[in-house]
Amino acid sequence: MAWYRLRRRTVKRTIWFCLFLALLLGGSGCCTMKTLDAARGKPYSDESGTKVEESQPGYYALLPLAMVGDAATLPIQAPIYIFIFFVGQSVPN
Repeated sequence: MAWYRLRRRTVKRTIWFCLFLALLLGGSGCCTMKTLDAARGKPYSDESGTKVEESQPGYYALLPLAMVGDAATLPIQAPIYIFIFFVGQSVPN
């Protein structure tokens, strides 16, 4: 009977892991995307309104921290995005 409980617990953990992974992949990833854009040198406007387009490859070292930041803020962001998806879609005519 112990192997059955172990297998059931393993299946339960695997399902939770897959759901969490799907939630992470479906998240916005705003910190990660901003870090990648800065590292690649995507054009953006700074505070004074001038366009800046210089690449900074040192930002690639910050990617692990950016991904952890996205994963840590996901529980806060997910309900907001779900609310915006369901409520924000209905625009009155």
